[in-house]
Amino acid sequence: AQALLDSGAFSETLSQLDQDTAATLYGLDPESITDCAVYGSLSAGAEELAVIALKDEDTAAAALAGLEQRIDDQKAALENYQPEEVTKLDNAILEQNGNTVLMVVAADNQAALDVLDGMGE
Repeated sequence: AQALLDSGAFSETLSQLDQDTAATLYGLDPESITDCAVYGSLSAGAEELAVIALKDEDTAAAALAGLEQRIDDQKAALENYQPEEVTKLDNAILEQNGNTVLMVVAADNQAALDVLDGMGE
């Protein structure tokens, strides 16, 4: 997560969220999360970063659906209020790798992809 934060992909300052807040935000059972690094915008913007490790692949697949729902909810919330933020959501990176899920909503999607490519994602 730190490499993504340092990549310059984000135009807003992101603040780390605790595990319980992250679980609530994405509709997850806090007990199913084994580790997480979740960051959200301090402003009302769409930028967000979530790397969440879950107890197994099935739970991770369900978590990925929760992340997708979060993006849809954010689009609905921001389309009239901050339409420029919707582009970031349209270009969001969502991935599952085993029992881990990743979501990146950033201003510079390519910078985030470059970091992920460099990590072998």
